[in-house]
Amino acid sequence: MRGLLYWAIQRKWLFAGLLAGVLLLLPPLPVDLTPHGRQVLVIALITMILFVTEAIPLPAVALLIPVFQVLFGIDSPTEVAHS
Repeated sequence: MRGLLYWAIQRKWLFAGLLAGVLLLLPPLPVDLTPHGRQVLVIALITMILFVTEAIPLPAVALLIPVFQVLFGIDSPTEVAHS
């Protein structure tokens, strides 16, 4: 139990970034923001938090961006791989 608590404390910024992203997805959409725009905003927020706090290694943060684009349905895996 002590090891799990230590691990969670060490990864607090990872959890904070993911929680901030989820919280940004919950409120209703503003009138002039498309659903894809909101998803890109969430990706940018999570990436920024993880980049600044270095919760995970920076190359992993860079790899999360295309993964999130595919998971959120912003673009197809083929288009993400071409970019």
